[in-house]
Amino acid sequence: GFSAPEEPPPSFRELGELTLEAGFRALLAMVDGRPAGAAVLVVRGEIAQLGGGATLPESRNRGVHTALTFHRLGEAARAGCTLAVL
Repeated sequence: GFSAPEEPPPSFRELGELTLEAGFRALLAMVDGRPAGAAVLVVRGEIAQLGGGATLPESRNRGVHTALTFHRLGEAARAGCTLAVL
């Protein structure tokens, strides 16, 4: 099984602080009103990093990851990014 410490380690707190920074966006894709996939977009200046993409097994082969990718690219372009990396 899995367990979690009562107090998160410093690295977890740092990750939590990172998610509060401007430029970090977490996205959730829904299919038929249910979560289907998720992804992350991080914008730093003119560079966009597309990462953390995952699709639930029951939602695969339905274009979920493609939709998340195009959505992140659109957000990056609107934020003024000229380069996107995976």
